[in-house]
Amino acid sequence: MQAFCGLQSPTWRLTLVQTANARASTEPATRRSQTPIKLAFAAASIEALRPLIERHGGRLEPAEAQWSFRGGRRIDGIDPEGNVFQLVQN
Repeated sequence: MQAFCGLQSPTWRLTLVQTANARASTEPATRRSQTPIKLAFAAASIEALRPLIERHGGRLEPAEAQWSFRGGRRIDGIDPEGNVFQLVQN
């Protein structure tokens, strides 16, 4: 089961999504590949950003991995330090 709620203003949107495999953080904190926080950034064109992201050491999932949620096409990416982020194209 997946549930979500959100806050929105004219300039930003915060959406909280609870997934079935959500888990509490550990003490002390350890680096994990699946963090409970994922930043999402608006993009005019996901594919136009792909070469820029790769040039700076990150990567996006393949185009076939895109999905739709709350009115936008979405895709996950990984920054040079391994943190997961998301691009949203409305």
